Amino acid sequence: MNDSPIWYEQIAFQKKNKYITNGLTIPYLIGIYKLLNHTLENPIKSLLNKIIESDFDKCAVLQKCPQIGHYVVGIDNREFCERFMKKDIQFRNSKGNTSLFITLNANNLGDNVEKIIKEFENLYSELIQNDQHSWNNKLKKWEEFGQSEIERINKV
Repeated sequence: MNDSPIWYEQIAFQKKNKYITNGLTIPYLIGIYKLLNHTLENPIKSLLNKIIESDFDKCAVLQKCPQIGHYVVGIDNREFCERFMKKDIQFRNSKGNTSLFITLNANNLGDNVEKIIKEFENLYSELIQNDQHSWNNKLKKWEEFGQSEIERINKV
């Protein structure tokens, strides 16, 4: 693994290998950190701050995934985001570079970090505490990571 953060590496790997289409859910990303022994204190706030403070040629994109009906974080080319997502909610890192876009289908989360954290805490805190990080779309429920997911996460 290079110097990219865990969340970025996992999304890039899973997208490249076609395990995902759009991105990974907040509980899934937090579960990855826990599985890899990088437990986050205040996990939702810590994860969002890591995403916002990132500085790459790609940007994080937070959207409501049409396939699963839950919020996911994906990555896209900065050029694409800045050209086609101009009207979306944007967050900048401490260097002033845009690092996170909130798509129109997720803008109900709020337009500042505190509102988004609060909304995600309401949606996901109990799941995260119970180690239910993985959304099973066939059964329409949250579950613990399956063995194949654990193996996939550990490949990165």
